[in-house]
Amino acid sequence: MQKILFLLDELPPTKSANGICVNKVIQALHKDGYETSCICWKADGHYPTEVHLIPEKPWKKKVDKYSSGGVVSHIWFQVLRVAYKIKRIFLLPIWPVDSCKTVNDFYNTASSLIDRGDVSIVVAVNYPGETLLAMKRLKKHYNGKIKTVMYPLDVSYVNPYCRGIEHAISSFFCPRFMKSCSQYADTVLELENAQDMYNKVYTAKEQLKFKLCGIPLLEPIERIEKENTPGEIHFAYTGTLQRNVRDPEIAFSVLHGIADMSDKHVILDLYGQIDLQSQTLYESGKYHFELIKHGWVQENVLSTYLQKADILINLGNMESHLIPSKLFKYMATGKSIVHFCLTKSDPCISYLRQYGNARIFYPAEAHEKEALSDLVQFSEERNVINTELKTIFPRCFPEYTARLIEDLIK
Repeated sequence: MQKILFLLDELPPTKSANGICVNKVIQALHKDGYETSCICWKADGHYPTEVHLIPEKPWKKKVDKYSSGGVVSHIWFQVLRVAYKIKRIFLLPIWPVDSCKTVNDFYNTASSLIDRGDVSIVVAVNYPGETLLAMKRLKKHYNGKIKTVMYPLDVSYVNPYCRGIEHAISSFFCPRFMKSCSQYADTVLELENAQDMYNKVYTAKEQLKFKLCGIPLLEPIERIEKENTPGEIHFAYTGTLQRNVRDPEIAFSVLHGIADMSDKHVILDLYGQIDLQSQTLYESGKYHFELIKHGWVQENVLSTYLQKADILINLGNMESHLIPSKLFKYMATGKSIVHFCLTKSDPCISYLRQYGNARIFYPAEAHEKEALSDLVQFSEERNVINTELKTIFPRCFPEYTARLIEDLIK
């Protein structure tokens, strides 16, 4: 049987949700009897799929080599960093691609598999952007011999990690690059939270090949009855607390307010990382809750840790079309969720309202006594719901995305 080939960055265990999502879809494809293969640069586990490794991006390898060494390594790192910045300027017309070598690695490895007769469908997962350019080249070369799928799991038409000229230029070129690649896709898997963004860029005719799907992280999990710890309320957050992407200041202020209004010891369990700015903010001494840093936890055991929590914390993105993938992991537990909006048009809100067991908190409410009192009561209730999520969010289960890919074979 010919295989479905995925081009991506990393398979689990990984900090990026993209590899986790792909792994869920692969598992669903295998349940339906389809074989898969992956080309990626990191895979440290045992998978149902065949794995072909390519080298990591050259810049990533240099960062690992020089960023934590002595004086000489530090000097080399700064020199290489400047060179990398210059290179990125020249590559801005094809942002988010920043390594032509990696494009060639994806293309050459995929070509050898296609020439061998092992592949019928190529699924390019964005990010990294290199997968899209490799998919475009493969379709131009092999044409009708393969079907191609463009799968933008990280949807952005601007680089959120840069400022100034680079930010402006990437926002100009990126939509054009994405449209250019999509012309060589037989199907584009469109995340439902990004519809408004796509509608501004693509015509109705161009969207005929688009197939709507959700972030595929909802799945049935075994619910665990948790015994409450007397005198404590445990909040949990997974991921990175990063001030320029998901500013935790509003969450810190609200947890401080709950700690002051409640007679409970408020604890925030962080399963992930915290950047220096957020750490400095917490250590300023103005917050009366305890932050416990557990570090990164592998996705396959994260559900157990989340079920030990009383309340789950979700921070919205600064960009209105992006949705934190952790939200679906949260909803699978049935636990109470407190969501902090950072934009006026937050795509998480519609999901949470349908979910039912959530409180949505806006920045203006951070110091309102009535809003905080309501949140204290919500936190102390510690509700767990048993709603059948597959009837509410069918597109957010891995099986749904798997069937869209399978339709290209039938």
